[in-house]
Amino acid sequence: MNMVVWSLPCLSQEFNQGPVLRSGLDHVAIAFDFETPDGDYAWSELRFSGVVAFAFTAARYCTEDQIAAYDKLLQIEGSPWLVALPDGAPGVCHLRIFFDDAGCYDVLARAFEFFEHGTPPASA
Repeated sequence: MNMVVWSLPCLSQEFNQGPVLRSGLDHVAIAFDFETPDGDYAWSELRFSGVVAFAFTAARYCTEDQIAAYDKLLQIEGSPWLVALPDGAPGVCHLRIFFDDAGCYDVLARAFEFFEHGTPPASA
């Protein structure tokens, strides 16, 4: 059974510009904007570290399992993708999140953190 490890603090259907993906050698960040109580938009970011792989699937091609991660980060138990890695990637877990109208991000990573920014990411 998949486990919810984090939930979005806002609805992804209310994003104005996000999500925005930034990646490096061993990290991935997904930034998203949301409307604040005063009507302005602010940015937050979900950062994954110790990344060994990631994939994006556009919304129209997502499976029911991917859509089940709507606005929440799921840890995928018994992930065939993770098991298929040559050394089994100790300490790595399969995490998945689906954003409305965008699609699904699947990430094999050691950890994740949530950050509030207030300003757009450099690539936005």
